[in-house]
Amino acid sequence: MSSEIIVALFSLLGTMMGTFSGLQLTNYRLKQLEEKVNRHNGIIERLAVICDLSESALRRNVQKGVRIHTDEESE
Repeated sequence: MSSEIIVALFSLLGTMMGTFSGLQLTNYRLKQLEEKVNRHNGIIERLAVICDLSESALRRNVQKGVRIHTDEESE
């Protein structure tokens, strides 16, 4: 075999290995990002529920005539 063919084969092998490694890394990073987004979405959903609960509790207190004291009022 001529030296050009050997160099071309080594280049092809190196390119294939690099591409495969890059794909593996990209897939790993995508999975990590999906997990992070899912955790974030879970927090946002729970926060929305807490906001709804606090608003309904505030409405109930207003309807009952309960006065809520804040730090600003005490000064």
